[in-house]
Amino acid sequence: MASTGPGNLKARRDLGDQLRKLRGKRTATSVAAEIGVSPSTVTRTETGERLCTEEYFHTLADALGLAGEKRQALEELAMAVWDADPPWWAKFADVLSANYGALLEYEETALSRRDYQINLVPAHLQTAAYSEAVTAVDFAGLSRDTIDDLVAVRLERQRRVFGGTDPRLEIEAVVTEGVLRWVVGGPVVHREQLARLLEVTELPNVSLRVIPFSAGAGGTYASSFQILSYGGEEPEVVFGQGVSGSTFMNDPREVRRFGRLFATLSKHALSLEDSRALIATIKKDTT
Repeated sequence: MASTGPGNLKARRDLGDQLRKLRGKRTATSVAAEIGVSPSTVTRTETGERLCTEEYFHTLADALGLAGEKRQALEELAMAVWDADPPWWAKFADVLSANYGALLEYEETALSRRDYQINLVPAHLQTAAYSEAVTAVDFAGLSRDTIDDLVAVRLERQRRVFGGTDPRLEIEAVVTEGVLRWVVGGPVVHREQLARLLEVTELPNVSLRVIPFSAGAGGTYASSFQILSYGGEEPEVVFGQGVSGSTFMNDPREVRRFGRLFATLSKHALSLEDSRALIATIKKDTT
């Protein structure tokens, strides 16, 4: 299943926030015991990670003594979740893992994405040909149709960076020099991808800085990761990449640790201008 349920994440979070306030000083464990669910069901519904079904809503509201206008107002908020149209990626559900679906959902309402990559161009900055080349390698053995669908998903994600959406997604990317030098898809695809990076880094909502090989060990980290931010009081989340796929993290301590890590890695990166100059040099030298 590629999504945690209907309704966008913000709607579920707004509802969950009200449910958490309604619970007051009662523990999740005590509420869970009263309505016959696990404590994690209570807490994950409050954070928006789990869908608040109609049955759960009414059972919880009864247990907490919610009635009258307050119950009606909260139910109207819940109906925004229950009656929502499926997200755009629902049509690709058969090729998306649960983790990928979660990433798409959290990304859809994010305002900014800090992206650290050690081997690949960030997904939002890839050309179609580059995306196809890395998808075919990452998921060897997939059918042509499946590869095409995964590339289509990646390109659709770029809509919030380059399309007419408001607000646009801000991309702050830090990549190693190796990302620029890997000849992915052959020389032609490689040059086109470098040209694409020079093009998109002229946009006000896209920044790309490169950690040169000369930075040494201080400019490297074992795996790629992304930090999604939402503004206001909404908590940031982190997705880390590994051999087994993406790992979701929302523990505040972990999120802060990755924020510090991104800042540290950024200190080893070239300036925006020098990064563009390096990209241009590598493109010129590519044959």
